[in-house]
Amino acid sequence: LFVIGQNILKGLLPRSSHSDNQIHRRLGILSQNVIDPRSVEHKAPLDSTMYNIDLNEIEKMLSHCSQHNQILNSRTVISSAYLTPYKKPEFSLTINDYRPHHGYVCDTVQKLLDSVKIGVRKWDSSVFASASGQEKEIHPSYFVPHACDIPSISTDQACETLSRYSHLVFVGDSLMRHLRQALFILLRNHGLVRGGIQTSTFIDMCQCDGQFSGHGVCRLNNGVFNGGTKGEMDVCGGENYNVFKYKGYEWPENGFDFWDGIDCADPNQGSILFVVQGGLHHGNNADATYRQLLAPHMSHPQFQKCAMHHKLSPI
Repeated sequence: LFVIGQNILKGLLPRSSHSDNQIHRRLGILSQNVIDPRSVEHKAPLDSTMYNIDLNEIEKMLSHCSQHNQILNSRTVISSAYLTPYKKPEFSLTINDYRPHHGYVCDTVQKLLDSVKIGVRKWDSSVFASASGQEKEIHPSYFVPHACDIPSISTDQACETLSRYSHLVFVGDSLMRHLRQALFILLRNHGLVRGGIQTSTFIDMCQCDGQFSGHGVCRLNNGVFNGGTKGEMDVCGGENYNVFKYKGYEWPENGFDFWDGIDCADPNQGSILFVVQGGLHHGNNADATYRQLLAPHMSHPQFQKCAMHHKLSPI
């Protein structure tokens, strides 16, 4: 996430107009003040042993989802007495998503970025591979990274990293919701079946691919994803990890009120991992996204104080 965030700051924002150049400079200044992108060494070694997926456990979850995968139609009517038909497509993941393809794990940040950038999507059947784009989408496919395998992060490794922070904060739209669902799946030990569900009311209707359904019942957030400690959210169990607090905001909430309860000058205040994403609901306009979402956070006194005390990791 850190590397991706820095590359977004350095290279992906448009630079064609005066206002876009201003935004890029402002974000560049932020990254210089908080995390210097020049400190990211793209040739730095990664742990090449990080490929520790339990394929037997993955097979069990894939088997379950091959029989119980379901995605509610956006028009599906749900009541205590009536449920309109819903789609039961093939589960989108296959065992090939978890198997190593090269026998060599990417051992530098640059190789990892290239493996994703130049990687390809494949289908098990050549019939599906040659089908039209729309028809392809209903059949499972898998991603093959370029040249080297993507390191696998275990639940323990992710929990150990996050336990270095006192707060984990997500601000964004539906894309961010899907990203944090994927994170919860990881923090719940690759719970592909139900690990990313944010409701406890309609679990059976929203499992497997249905976790990412756009249907209202699968987007119903009855508290699981709003916030809480790791124990309350059933992630990173046991006493091996420090307690961190999670807080999630989804558009139209912008999370500005989060800073009201933070004081990084307090020695008891821990570090904050702050992940913010936006654009679609700002008309995909970089200037509007900056003014309406990023700038209010960056200019908040507590945001700046946390950056000054080196207690803020923004992405």
